[in-house]
Amino acid sequence: MTKRFITISGRALICLVIAFAIASCHRDEEGNYPLNSRSEGLHFIHRPSQVVCIIANDDNKDTITCPNIRVFVTSSLHNSPKFDPLQVYETEGDKSIEEQIRKYFDSDATRYISGMGGDVIEYRTDICHSIHITLYDKNHKFISDITDDARFYYQETTSQGKEDEYNRLLINSDRKVIGVIKIGSTISEYLSYKPMIFAIANFIFPNLPRNTLENGNYAKIEIELEKSRKLVGYTSDYIY
Repeated sequence: MTKRFITISGRALICLVIAFAIASCHRDEEGNYPLNSRSEGLHFIHRPSQVVCIIANDDNKDTITCPNIRVFVTSSLHNSPKFDPLQVYETEGDKSIEEQIRKYFDSDATRYISGMGGDVIEYRTDICHSIHITLYDKNHKFISDITDDARFYYQETTSQGKEDEYNRLLINSDRKVIGVIKIGSTISEYLSYKPMIFAIANFIFPNLPRNTLENGNYAKIEIELEKSRKLVGYTSDYIY
């Protein structure tokens, strides 16, 4: 099996681009928000699910004492001449889903006042069929399947605590907004909803030693989407 190598700087750049795109409210070429008026307070970003980027132990050890990974499902770097070559891109979203999200977070239409706010909600519309997470040692030898050990976990990372909610939207294959992914739920429980794949997920592994993803060990995540598409990501700099 031939190995390809991604340099640490290259991998870091990709992760930074993705993280920046997720954290910021991207404008289109005319300088306008592509999906919503700014005054509406919520800005929806929809991207095709083309790549997965994962980061190991991206946390404060004082708050999480077990292995954890942060997973981004996003668009690939766009090669079209009219795009910046390092710009991940977005596409037109589903207005019905966006209206459901708006009603879920603001059922009485009082939370977001015209001219105020600016909260970004990333979502995807690709159906997820399976998620597998496996563990390997520094010599790329399979250690174990840790899928069943994973638990969804989110933290409130803003002063308002909104990012926690926004990152865990649960949308099923009928394009219905069910709510948010329950903290502590398993991957099997998540898949039982026949969901659209998440944009961002944090997984903790409470039954594994904290140093599981250290000393050269790494995790591999495989996400199978509709039409037999598979996204594969690694916490290591090695890709097979």
